[in-house]
Amino acid sequence: AVDIMVSHDWPTVATAYGNSAKLVKLKPFFSDEVSKGALGSPALSQLVHALAPSYWFAAHLHVKFAAKIPCTPKSAPDVSNAADDLNA
Repeated sequence: AVDIMVSHDWPTVATAYGNSAKLVKLKPFFSDEVSKGALGSPALSQLVHALAPSYWFAAHLHVKFAAKIPCTPKSAPDVSNAADDLNA
């Protein structure tokens, strides 16, 4: 199980589970991406659901934004051959 995850960007799903209206008020130039569900990283959205960490911290967008993303921990993926996959 993963307790704490730290990344540069945040998962795109984060805006759906936090106060996105307050976020847009603080950072109005995020409005279009928030409305499209495109603010952040789609890959990290997959990862947050796969790992279900207790806490996730990201700072790329330079704003405090809390979101409680509902997810259930799954069994850890087998990454033993990850390096082989990257070199294929």
